[in-house]
Amino acid sequence: MIWKQLPVEKIQKGPSLLKARPFVSVEATKKFKPEYKHGAVIKALQKSRGLISYASQILGCHPNTIRKQIERYPVIAAAYHDAKEKMLDVAENQLFAQVEAGEAWAICFYLKTQGWNRGYIERRELSGNADKPIHVRVEDARDELAARITKIIVREQTETNHSKVDGGKGAGTSLGLASLGTS
Repeated sequence: MIWKQLPVEKIQKGPSLLKARPFVSVEATKKFKPEYKHGAVIKALQKSRGLISYASQILGCHPNTIRKQIERYPVIAAAYHDAKEKMLDVAENQLFAQVEAGEAWAICFYLKTQGWNRGYIERRELSGNADKPIHVRVEDARDELAARITKIIVREQTETNHSKVDGGKGAGTSLGLASLGTS
């Protein structure tokens, strides 16, 4: 029996790939690739709420089959995005209900993700003008670090020379390179 002769009901049975088509041999699947009608793929995506792996189980195919159909056919891509958007709306509604119920975790999550422009953030992301990336030259940072190290070494040597002149009684504490975390 080949795929094109199977009714859709028989293909869609079972939760796994093996249960969905146990009567098709490996040779048959190599020779004949099943063609899924747009309507069947769209219904599977709607039922699975945009989850490709679950939709592939419904149809009894590999998830890549559905991914390729999403890439190839705009009507299937639109159905996929609509299913994802509907699920996002459901999640947002549940989140809003939890915020209105006074759940601290929901309030915190909402403020961190949606209230960033009012300062409710854990970390700040920086960008250049008009959301362009910031360019940092490593050479500049390296030169600045070298200048700081040189300044500390000179100060260390100066303080060492003063302590020799004072007879071992240093005029203050020495910072040394240990303050940089180096030895």
